[in-house]
Amino acid sequence: MLQLPVLGRSWNKLDGCIERIQEPILSKIYKWGASISNNTPNIFLLLGASKLAKTAISHTVASYFDEQGRLGATIFFDLYHSSCQTFFPSIIQELCRYHPAIYEKVMTGLKKNAKFLHDPPEQQFNFLVTYVFESLTMIGPTLIIVDNLNKCDDRQFLGLLRLFLKFPSNIRLLITSEPEGDIL
Repeated sequence: MLQLPVLGRSWNKLDGCIERIQEPILSKIYKWGASISNNTPNIFLLLGASKLAKTAISHTVASYFDEQGRLGATIFFDLYHSSCQTFFPSIIQELCRYHPAIYEKVMTGLKKNAKFLHDPPEQQFNFLVTYVFESLTMIGPTLIIVDNLNKCDDRQFLGLLRLFLKFPSNIRLLITSEPEGDIL
C-alpha cells in the first residue's frame, strides 16, 4: 500500500456524540452528504465555539458514512496534529484505501511526478483534482471530513479551501471549526 506522510489521527466510532441530542444537525449533514443533486454545495461548514461537540459530531458522521461505504477520508487537526503540509497526502492516502481506481491513478501520477510530496499544498491540490479526479467515475457522493480546521498551523493554507469548490459535485467536504475571522 502507498505510504505517504499523514496526519496522525483518524475517526473512532467510540468518540461519537449522543445521536439523540445532536439529531437535528446530524440529520442535516446526513441529508446533505447523501444528496445526489449536482446543485448540492460541496462544502458543509459547521462552526461553533470550543467544547460544543463538533469533533464528536465528526466522528459520528464518519461512522455513519463509513457504514454506507461513502467515507472517502478524514482529517482531524488537534494540538498534536496540525501540519498542513501533510493535509493533501493524508487525503490521498485515505482515498487510495477507499477506492482502488483512485489508488491506481495516484500510483501512475506519482511515477510521473515523484516529487509531488515536496510540492507546495496548492500544487498537491491540483494533482489531486486535475489528475486523480479528472477521469475517475464514482457513483454517488463521497465524503471527506476536516475537523478542527482552526487548529491548522498555516493560516495561508486556509485560502486553499476555496479550491475545494472545484471538486467534482459528488465529492463532499464537511469542515468543522471554531469561528475565526479567516475561516468565516
